[in-house]
Amino acid sequence: KELVGYDRGILADLTARLGAPVVRSALNMYPETWRKGFDPTLRTFLDPLLRPEWRTLLARYDTIVLCDVSALSAGDSARLQEYVEQGGGVLLGCGSSLEPGTFEENWGTLFPVEVRELVDRSDDPLTFDTANLDHAVMSVFRGRSDSGLATSPISRLARVQPRPDQGWHIVLPFTSGDPAILERTVGQGRAVLVTTSLDDSWGNWVLWPSYVPLLNRLLQFAMELLV
Repeated sequence: KELVGYDRGILADLTARLGAPVVRSALNMYPETWRKGFDPTLRTFLDPLLRPEWRTLLARYDTIVLCDVSALSAGDSARLQEYVEQGGGVLLGCGSSLEPGTFEENWGTLFPVEVRELVDRSDDPLTFDTANLDHAVMSVFRGRSDSGLATSPISRLARVQPRPDQGWHIVLPFTSGDPAILERTVGQGRAVLVTTSLDDSWGNWVLWPSYVPLLNRLLQFAMELLV
């Protein structure tokens, strides 16, 4: 696995071929005045998470980004759980590696949701429902019809049902009513789930003007720069 780290807070396991450059570009394109304290300077690590020194290394970063990662080993999963509970952030984007039947087994401690099915809307893409933008992540989009948020096309998504009493909050739904982005507090940290892909494999959202600011806002939220 190739792990891509960003100084001042973002360490990303970007195993998807397209996920890595898309997320990297989105961070570098974000206006300096909107970054609010984090500098996306690229670092790359090739060692597996399971190595003992990763405990110290992870502590240097505020957020881990997982792009279309189907599962982690038991050791990696436990280490990631500990990292988030101690104040780290994690953002998981879905993709073709996702298996609905095993998602909760692989990710349930951090992302306790039931993945009911993978939905293909290629013939009739969904968009984000912008009727309610009360979440802190969405504040920059209020009154900004030019952001493209309401027209961002999503061709595929994971239809999820958040487990009750797990502290989930819906950041943004799709027009179908399905959650697009969810977040929850885990110990002292935050977990963010995006139910579509972070690249263009599940739609052309990455080409819309809403992608760059929304991805960066999610990372800032995971880093607890937004409340």
